[in-house]
Amino acid sequence: MAESLKAQLARIAEDIETDPNATSRLQRQIIILAEEITRLKNPRPKKRS
Repeated sequence: MAESLKAQLARIAEDIETDPNATSRLQRQIIILAEEITRLKNPRPKKRS
């Protein structure tokens, strides 16, 4: 199963504390999470065969 949102956010928080470049990585990860949430809220209709 995919990593839970809570686990992802905890891992990101740990990364920020240890990595000087974490801010830009955090921004990318937030964008990815936002896109995934949007995709899950608005799933594409299935193609008919």
